[in-house]
Amino acid sequence: MSKYYYLIAGLADLSFDEGFQLSDMDGIRQEIIQGVSGADRRLLELPLLENDCRRLAALLEGKDIEGMPSGLMDGSLLQETIDSAKADEACPAGVPAFMYDIACNCVQMDSVKDMGIQDMLLVGFYEYGMACGNPFVHDWFEFNLDLNNVRVAMTARKYGLDIRKAVTGDNETAQQLRSSGARDWGLSGQLDFFDELQRISEEQDLTRREKMIDMMRWRWLEANSFSSFFSVEVLFSYLERLSMVQRWSTMDHEGGEKLLRGLIQELKGQVSVPDEFKNN
Repeated sequence: MSKYYYLIAGLADLSFDEGFQLSDMDGIRQEIIQGVSGADRRLLELPLLENDCRRLAALLEGKDIEGMPSGLMDGSLLQETIDSAKADEACPAGVPAFMYDIACNCVQMDSVKDMGIQDMLLVGFYEYGMACGNPFVHDWFEFNLDLNNVRVAMTARKYGLDIRKAVTGDNETAQQLRSSGARDWGLSGQLDFFDELQRISEEQDLTRREKMIDMMRWRWLEANSFSSFFSVEVLFSYLERLSMVQRWSTMDHEGGEKLLRGLIQELKGQVSVPDEFKNN
């Protein structure tokens, strides 16, 4: 497994106070991705595909995507995906099949909109990411798959829709959501986030609700340690949290800056270059 001593140490030395601005995030992200190669690069591009899912959801909801964090695809390809779905044409080249399939469902079934298009795309994305072959990244995506499937199930129950059709994937949590008739689907003691998510689902302010869920995700990344501080997993975690900072900084500059400062300071505290790599 590749070790990225200098790349990670270099990121840790960045300081917001020394001129690192929120507008530099895309440049920092590209620097990280270009600093690795092969399978590692494909892993680090996954957070950008998540941005594409969010942008596709916005377009399907008739919203403007200008100003949203960029992904791997430009806006014209995302719009082509929607147009192809409406015309029952083939999935455009370069678009993952799960994104096209969900777009087809959304343009053909009005009831799907009640489920939350973004939630459905993110659930599909997390299932897609679980096939990456990296154990840490697999666990991260499975956590998110479970998190979003439970959210979707809660929404389906609220609107009286079929939970079995709303839930995506075939892992243990998905099967339980489809089969259990219990109020908590038997998950309250099984998923350590279930009770907190249930409380969050009662939050009426949609923006606050989404931020609380992102903070759950942030804490998962913090709580799950890595076997090496210099692995691609550290870079992946950094990029995932950087994406959260960027997303919220567009709505809350002060909050985004605070998250960014915390992220950089945390990485500073973790990284020290091994002796054999010093003074070379």
